Amino acid sequence: MTLWLWCGLLMLTAAGFVAWPLLRSRVPVRWSPAGRERASTVKALYRERLDELDREIEIGQLSLESRDAMEAEIGAAALADTASDDEGPAEASERPKPLIAILAVGLLAVSSLVVYQQVGEPDAPYMAGAAVVLSLDPHSQTDQIELWRDRLQERVSSRPDDAQSWYLLGHALLKFQRFAEAAQAFAMAHGIVGDDPNVDIYWLQARFLAGRGVIDATTRGIAERLLARQPNHPLVLDLFAIDALRQDDFRAAVGYLNLALTGPLAPAQRDALGASLAEARGRMGDLTPSIDVRVEAAQPPPEGATLFVIARPVGGGVPFAVIRRPDARFPAALRLDDAVAMNPQRPLSGAAEVQLVVRLSLSGSAKAEPEDWQWESAAVALTEVSSPLTMNVALAPPAQGGAARP
Repeated sequence: MTLWLWCGLLMLTAAGFVAWPLLRSRVPVRWSPAGRERASTVKALYRERLDELDREIEIGQLSLESRDAMEAEIGAAALADTASDDEGPAEASERPKPLIAILAVGLLAVSSLVVYQQVGEPDAPYMAGAAVVLSLDPHSQTDQIELWRDRLQERVSSRPDDAQSWYLLGHALLKFQRFAEAAQAFAMAHGIVGDDPNVDIYWLQARFLAGRGVIDATTRGIAERLLARQPNHPLVLDLFAIDALRQDDFRAAVGYLNLALTGPLAPAQRDALGASLAEARGRMGDLTPSIDVRVEAAQPPPEGATLFVIARPVGGGVPFAVIRRPDARFPAALRLDDAVAMNPQRPLSGAAEVQLVVRLSLSGSAKAEPEDWQWESAAVALTEVSSPLTMNVALAPPAQGGAARP
């Protein structure tokens, strides 16, 4: 109401500026062509008669006093001829009709409203604060979500190019588990802004849930676009793992979950992914060869340190398998096998022997640093391993050294 009240006051003010000169102005006097011609003739005769008076004075037929009297008489006669012209003003001065002013004001008001509806945003005040829908709880704040959902639907109906409103509408629909509609809303936002990970991640979730866990070509394309930006994106890899488990591809699921755990995670998310990894490994069974590495620390590790467990050629070289765990917690139990191979074309099972390296990196870098806590094994022959091999490792700061207990 406040918006339209101000609009009304502004239109009344503008209308006043338009109407006032129309109601106050007068039409100037205009003479007809015949009237203008007669006035010119009278003026010419007047000048001609004055010239004759001057000549009579020069030849002595007229005195100056008589000339002045006759000039006044001739001027009065000329003025009388002009005033008595019956073809005077063609149009009398008159005030414009009030109807004209009213029509002008009405036209101004209507045209202003039409232009504002086309290029303005009359619903903008109602959309202020719409981003709150992102934080509303679908269980305790249903009414507010419904309110914003309805407003956002009206908004995109009148402004289909508003990407933010499509994005927020998708979230509102997602909270109500209307997954197919949410996916469509995120698709509209994507069509406007192009590739945007903030849109893509929720578009991916909505499509995955709408498809009941089935990843079709479009959904996979969104996921791969996100992984191209962040190869260890935990949510995308978790969805891929779920899809792999649904198809009984346990080895692929283990690979996805292991990669998801390589990045920084919130504790709850890390625990959930770890539980999923344990379940996938349990359903997969043992691969040959497998090396279980159990790591303990002689003292609490520095906060934020990253644990690396590596199987590489003896003496160094490109690793066959690597496990990376940020924010390391001890004790830690990790398994090296072909499911966590760095390159499927170069699996752990293809090596005759390996060297194990366990390193606690304070910088998080894969490159060894002098301050890292590191332990290295002797050569481990894999051709003789028919069941999981267990290695117990005790890590310590560089001054103390580490120890292995096979």
